[in-house]
Amino acid sequence: MTHYIREVFCALLTSGVMASLGAQRDESPAIKIAIIKADDVRCQTQKWDRFIEVSKKKGVKVSCGIICASLTTTNKEYKDWLIAQEKSGFIEFWNHGWDHKKWEKDNATITEFGASGYAHQKDNFVKAQNAMKDVLGHPATAFGAPYNRVDQDTMQVLVEDPSIKLFF
Repeated sequence: MTHYIREVFCALLTSGVMASLGAQRDESPAIKIAIIKADDVRCQTQKWDRFIEVSKKKGVKVSCGIICASLTTTNKEYKDWLIAQEKSGFIEFWNHGWDHKKWEKDNATITEFGASGYAHQKDNFVKAQNAMKDVLGHPATAFGAPYNRVDQDTMQVLVEDPSIKLFF
């Protein structure tokens, strides 16, 4: 599904750039596309089950970010649930960081991938990718930072991992 989302994103981006440059648009009927991105998977819950059930009934694929420290649990049911959801073809799981933490330092808000430093970000990112590989059999190909906060260190960490193909 990552490949599909990347194609859609590129098509939307190209369309927007072309429109901003004043390029002529094809007059064929518009195709409406929505990408459903849900954050903060850390366990199986009734809410997640309902979200997935509705998406499947509607034939809509979704992309869900896992807080990857949750993958170190001994809860086999949670891990089996993740694997089954991914195998269904309706869900793509992506790296939503290791611990999703936020803290204050010198009157500034620091987040897992925002102003926390390269070493911290690299360590958390690698732990997250390894945990996904251990549970799902492969590292994530997409990444979205907790609180949508990133900096230059985050970009460096992402560039260093050839698995990452998509950034939210």
